[in-house]
Amino acid sequence: MSCRNPIIIGGSGSSGSSLLATILNRHSEIAVGPELSLFNKPVLYENNWDEFSKNLEKYIIKGSSTEGWFLYWKSMREMEKYGWEFDSLIKMSMGCENSLEFVDNFFNNFLKKNNKTIWAEKTPSNAYYFKSFLKLYPQGRIIHIYRDYKDVIASFQKRGMNTYYSSMLYLYNTASALSCRGNKNYYELSYENLVNDPANTLEGVCNFLELIYDKSMLQSRDEDASEKISSWNNNPSSGISPSSIGK
Repeated sequence: MSCRNPIIIGGSGSSGSSLLATILNRHSEIAVGPELSLFNKPVLYENNWDEFSKNLEKYIIKGSSTEGWFLYWKSMREMEKYGWEFDSLIKMSMGCENSLEFVDNFFNNFLKKNNKTIWAEKTPSNAYYFKSFLKLYPQGRIIHIYRDYKDVIASFQKRGMNTYYSSMLYLYNTASALSCRGNKNYYELSYENLVNDPANTLEGVCNFLELIYDKSMLQSRDEDASEKISSWNNNPSSGISPSSIGK
């Protein structure tokens, strides 16, 4: 049976989305893989299925752009970690009738492998298409994680972005996410609250997701930290710490 209440996470980059994804993946019901860069693509929502499936090979090899401040081209990143090789994914898509069936099939094996019932995916620019995602999955859940803009911009600058570019990236992503505010399936989460009061903050997240709060989410594990970026002060897989606030 396919998951009808999946979760996508988005907002500005450098706002704690990797930390949140790592924590949620520890829940007994939620499986979170690496950034896929699928739900930030307009072709998934706006193209008819025949056009999408016909061009899927091109989207994977050459990319497909987002429509936002940062035109991110990579598509279907690290699909191998979700259990798919290029040829098998193309073959699977040919047997689908629409985008929903394609996404369901993509994540079903991932859920079975992890023995979980809900899949989640984190790409910051998912924020551009929160509303479109909820049209695809009306029972889906959106989590917008945000952080003090000064710390976000300081982090971006350590990654080589100038002040103007990093400021506009923060503004665009955050404004895109906030456009979904008021939807019952949308949730705003403060990075500062997450690291200063993780237990209560995560209990609130679980209530929103209609899941039992799992205390084991607070326990650091030997997890894949491949997404760690040099500008981060903390490894997402290490213990939760407020040491990156006020940088």
